[in-house]
Order: sequence, then structure tokens, then C-alpha cells
Amino acid sequence: MRAYAKSLGIHVGSLSALLSGKRPLTPKNATKLFKKIGISPAEQDAILKSLPKKENQISLITSTDLKLSRVELEQETYRVISDWYHYGILQIIKTESYKKLQAPNQTKWIARQLKISEIEAGLAIERLVQLNLVEKDLKGYLNRTKTSLTTANKEVTSAALIKGQKQIRERAIYSLENDPIEVRSMTSMTMAIDPNKMNEAKAIIDEFQERISQFLENGKKEKVYQLEVSLYPLQEMEKLK
Repeated sequence: MRAYAKSLGIHVGSLSALLSGKRPLTPKNATKLFKKIGISPAEQDAILKSLPKKENQISLITSTDLKLSRVELEQETYRVISDWYHYGILQIIKTESYKKLQAPNQTKWIARQLKISEIEAGLAIERLVQLNLVEKDLKGYLNRTKTSLTTANKEVTSAALIKGQKQIRERAIYSLENDPIEVRSMTSMTMAIDPNKMNEAKAIIDEFQERISQFLENGKKEKVYQLEVSLYPLQEMEKLK
């Protein structure tokens, strides 16, 4: 068992768990093993299709799926709702706590939950309604009209985008200083990279964000979290080839 695990490049405990059925074989792990075993592409496809899928298992997502699942915001629309708490409101109205509220008290509750003023919360709700991103039902509760949003032009760093991204990072610093480690995860990695791969890296990060979002939002929605992934140079950049 140890020799076989070594030849496959995995830990003997992991191999034992796979063979005994205690650990499911994921598409990612299967792909790694294919390179060591040396089977044909047709056999690889057959194995991948036969793998069982659990309800909460993250599925592979293509770039086409990403585009179809998101509604693109025009720059002017994004400018109006670039303050971070607009997106906090879009998510908090999906939580179980919000659904149990008395509708007339929702603005005050949202303001308290997001640590903003009632005026900011009220104006933000009005903007979201006017832009048809949320709507009120007969009882006064807010419901989203679009499932997922993204900015339309990602090649331009507008003033609104700069403001929004700065606010998100300021909120991250606030969480770092005030929230216990049990309810947050902040990691970083320093790498020596090939800058010519940045476009591919952005695509991978985009896919990762969508996959982790689907995984975490599958089930009971109780709290609103912010995910931030940063990849930036620590050196002065020369002209790329």
C-alpha cells in the first residue's frame, strides 16, 4: 500500500480512505491520478462521468456558465450603487433572520446588522428598488429580482470601482481587528510568477469565486459574508513581452 501510494504521489492514508470508500473520489483528485496511472482519454471521461455527485458537492463550472448566471451592470448603474452596503443588503434579505422580521422594522434592522445609519440603509433600499434590483412584496418584504451581479467592463478601473474596492478592503481590516478568528478566514501567499499569465489567473479566480459561492449558499442562509481574493505585484513592473 505504501509503495503504491508513493508511486501515485499521494499519502498512504488518503489512498486507504479512497479504496475503503471513506473518502469520495473527486474529479480533481481523479484527474491527478490519471496522470500517474496512464489510461486513455476515453477511459478518463467514463470514470469522471461515473463519479457520484452529492447535493452539496461543488460542480465544475465553465466560463460560459459563469456568463449565463450573472447579470452585468452597466457602469452608470454600478456608480449609483458602488458603496459596499448595497451588496450587503442584496444578500442580507436572503437570510433566515430577515425572513422572520416584522416588515415595518426592516430598515432599522438592516442598518444595525450592517453597522450603517438608518438614512444610508433607507436610501440604499430606494436605489435598489428604482434600479429594479429588488422589489417589495405585498407585505413589504424585499426580494431580489436578479440572482447574481457583476460589472460589465472589467478592463476599465473607474472611480466608482476604486471606491467600492477600497471600501471592501477597509471592511476586511475592520473584521481583522474586531471579529474572532473562528468566524473569519484571512490568508495570503507571496509568489514569484510569470506576469504574462495574469489573464488566465483572473479567469481561475473568477471561477473559484463562483464555485465557493455556490457551495456556501447551498443550504440555510444565516449570515452575510464578503469574499475577497487579491493578487498584486510587490515589485515594480516592467513592460510585458
